[in-house]
Amino acid sequence: MENKNNEMNFTTPENENEVTAVETAELEFLPADTVVPDVESDKPSEKEKQKDEETRMPEPEEPETEETPAPEDDSDSDDSGEQNSPAYLLKLVMVLTLICTCIALLLAVVNNITKDKIAENTANQQQKAILAIFPEGNETKEYINDAGDDVYIVYKDGEPIGYCVNTTGSGFGGDVNVMVGIDPTGAVYGVKIVSMSETPGIGTKVQGESFLSRFVGQAGEADVDIISGATFSSKAVIEAVDKALAVEVDVFEITENDNAARAARMMQ
Repeated sequence: MENKNNEMNFTTPENENEVTAVETAELEFLPADTVVPDVESDKPSEKEKQKDEETRMPEPEEPETEETPAPEDDSDSDDSGEQNSPAYLLKLVMVLTLICTCIALLLAVVNNITKDKIAENTANQQQKAILAIFPEGNETKEYINDAGDDVYIVYKDGEPIGYCVNTTGSGFGGDVNVMVGIDPTGAVYGVKIVSMSETPGIGTKVQGESFLSRFVGQAGEADVDIISGATFSSKAVIEAVDKALAVEVDVFEITENDNAARAARMMQ
């Protein structure tokens, strides 16, 4: 009986504790590879993901590199070569010549259409200036002297009372066209401006009677004071008057010759 009891004691709780301790010790020294990790516990939470994104350093930008220029097209060089060719230059000259010719023809046509009207307007302005200088005259005859100067002889009841010479002087804005009336003695009888393109309000002061009346009675060369601020315009009028005084005309001789020629024609 004792033997049976001893055998039965072999599986006592103390022996079970020893076995459990051994198994526990073995589990504690198992290699880490044999342990199965908890997959769900290793997943980062949403807060941790957001924090990682905030603290993550920005990736450095790649430096920009200059693009290498594309090779030039050979067609440009071909075009430049074609433009420098004699045939191209000849063609260009011909086109420009044609354009200039058309413009010149157009201007000639316009001038041909308007020249008669321009001449008519100029003649009217000249006649108006002559009558302003010699208001008592009732007849005007155009005469060209031996030097080729154009003269307008003014008559009153068939007797010459003077003549007018249309001359120009160089002003600030161009030529100043002046009609100068001269009495039979060769002295200035009156001066009128036919046309001018001087500065309004400054150069146009020479049109006033306060300036033009200074020439009356002058002979040989005009000697008058210029207008302050209108130097060029004043000198242009003085130049025109001097040109008119230099024209030699004997109105009485012209009248006698004209009367003799008229009488001879009547006797035929």
